[in-house]
Amino acid sequence: MLIVAMAALPVSLWGQTEADDAIDGKELKEVVVEAQMSMPIEDGQAYIPKSRLKKASMNTFQLLAAMHIPMLKVDIMNGSVTTNTEQKVEYFLNGLEASDAEIANLRPKDIQRIEVLHNPVNPVYHGKEYVLNIIAKEYEYGGYTTLNGSQKVIANDGDYSVYSKFVKGRSTWQLTGSGGYDNTKGFLSDAHNIYRMKGADGNEWTLDRYKHSEMTKRRFGKYNGGIQWRYNNSTNFNAQITAGVDGHKQPHNDWSGTQTDLIKGVQTDLRTSIDAKTANVTPSLGFMLNYLASEKLYFSLSGNASHSDYDKDDIRREMSETASSLFENIIREKVFAPSGKLSAYYVFPNRTQLALHLSDDASIFDTRYRGTANAKQHFVANTTSARAMYTFKLPKQWNLSLDLAYVHSLTRQTGVDDINENMWNGRLSLSGSIAQKHSLSFTGAYQPVSPGPSMYTSVVTQNSSYTGTIGNPDLKWQKYYMFNLNYFWFASNRLTMAFSARYSGTIDATVNGFLPYNDVMYRIPVTSGNNDEIYMFLTGDYNISSALSLSLSVTARRFHQTGIFKQNRWLVQPTAGINYTPNSHIMMSAKFGAPDGRASFPSGSYEKRPQCSLWLSASYTTNNWGVRLDAMPLNRYFKTETETNHPYADIILKSYDPSFGRYVALSFNYSFEYGKKVDRSQSINISGNSSSTIR
Repeated sequence: MLIVAMAALPVSLWGQTEADDAIDGKELKEVVVEAQMSMPIEDGQAYIPKSRLKKASMNTFQLLAAMHIPMLKVDIMNGSVTTNTEQKVEYFLNGLEASDAEIANLRPKDIQRIEVLHNPVNPVYHGKEYVLNIIAKEYEYGGYTTLNGSQKVIANDGDYSVYSKFVKGRSTWQLTGSGGYDNTKGFLSDAHNIYRMKGADGNEWTLDRYKHSEMTKRRFGKYNGGIQWRYNNSTNFNAQITAGVDGHKQPHNDWSGTQTDLIKGVQTDLRTSIDAKTANVTPSLGFMLNYLASEKLYFSLSGNASHSDYDKDDIRREMSETASSLFENIIREKVFAPSGKLSAYYVFPNRTQLALHLSDDASIFDTRYRGTANAKQHFVANTTSARAMYTFKLPKQWNLSLDLAYVHSLTRQTGVDDINENMWNGRLSLSGSIAQKHSLSFTGAYQPVSPGPSMYTSVVTQNSSYTGTIGNPDLKWQKYYMFNLNYFWFASNRLTMAFSARYSGTIDATVNGFLPYNDVMYRIPVTSGNNDEIYMFLTGDYNISSALSLSLSVTARRFHQTGIFKQNRWLVQPTAGINYTPNSHIMMSAKFGAPDGRASFPSGSYEKRPQCSLWLSASYTTNNWGVRLDAMPLNRYFKTETETNHPYADIILKSYDPSFGRYVALSFNYSFEYGKKVDRSQSINISGNSSSTIR
């Protein structure tokens, strides 16, 4: 019989060291001390990664995926983490807020514990709902530099980056730089659209359109870089200043296509070519100050400012049997976006917390156009909010969090009256354990959602019968609600299961719809009633042995919408994955996805993705470098087929994107370090006196 002994272990043994391999998996008087464990802690669960997995993983995301943490969905290729219901997860490192780059470049061998928290009471987490806090070895002085690269073939794109971290005294410096490109030929589409029109005279007629589009050239380059200075006085104060730049350049995005229109018995053939060029550069500067005035009182102040310069040249040539026309749309847009937030937290003796937040976010758009009806536009949006949050403990380690905010929005746009809106939003979260091996959380939220600024600044490309317009003819904030349920079952040392569900929707949703007027079909934002979605996710992870694990999951979505895009559809997709780590250098993974289920719409219309997917991965790591090979061998294209019926239009669309089809990717990293590290594994708060082991 194998017994997992955790409660009796002294805290000093819970942080694994390199020497743990000597006893990993060995029987000691019918007690097995395994190197990877799960244990309840204050406001969440802690997971200790197995030494073998740490050594065999190239980065944090590969390690998280191999650990099969029930609450998290990990995308290794894109380097992202969400909850099972696709909610955002905030990153922290040793209790300090961390950037995506810092987590992505954290070396797995330095990671000692993963803490997954829900509505943590501790004010250092700034009232975040879902927190991933990684406890890792830090430097007393010194640091490391990491070089990363990923190159795809067949689908031709690459990403390369450098990251450096240096510690001296209480100061930590981080430098990042990355660049990437995409030279993939991609995206073909065939469409048959029937538009039911009504002219100015009130008479109805039909536009029957066949259209073929093909992207013959796609050239896209991106870059970003930054520097961060952090000062940490571990007793009561820390501060950071961050400066960076993000941008892209797309020198060519060439399209070609044909279009056949049948209008009132007359057929017209049209050939189109488009050369779209875009560029954007966004420098930013931000700061954060955190001050612990006493054991009960905590303050936080943060701010950020960015300035974006966006250029777009859209040159379109249309050729018919009788004429050739050239249209040119040029956009020059500058956006300045300052924001700030002040927070205060008070922790009561019974470990309850009261938090107050004051924040202001602004966006100032100055846009110039050429080739459109309007030449200049000035748009300002400013949102001020006051938020109060109260979190308190319930019996048996349950937490309840109540969040209420007052929001004021001011919108100013050229040629339109100012809009002042006053709104309330709120959130309720409940989390805890219903038994030793059963964890449960529930969240409900109601909040206003601002219409995106792109609705104001986008220009509809001109064609032979339509002059582009700007602005939003139906401007309003939308009301969003959400209920979120997560249940986790640590069935045994080998088996864990999770069920997650989300019900969400929008009241008086604003969508892009088609409306006929004066013999032209206009595509504009319109109010389209309500929409709601049910999302369910079920997964089970089974550890066949210390080296081999299996994962099975199924995702189901139901979406319902009223109004101009009325629909009621289901999408169901099962997946299966396997992970094999034979030693501390090699890791192999495979994931198979079945085709998405057919989504049904009213009047017999549908949407489906009729392809299976297969992802294969193998990596080899040593102390300072690693290399990984990823492949998607099955799909020549990523296909989507859609047939929809609406009050004004019937649309049949088949699209194919090679960039999401077959590819082979080679990734590598190399790091070198210098200095002396500090072990942080001792700092842990235990909730309860029992725990279980998972792989």
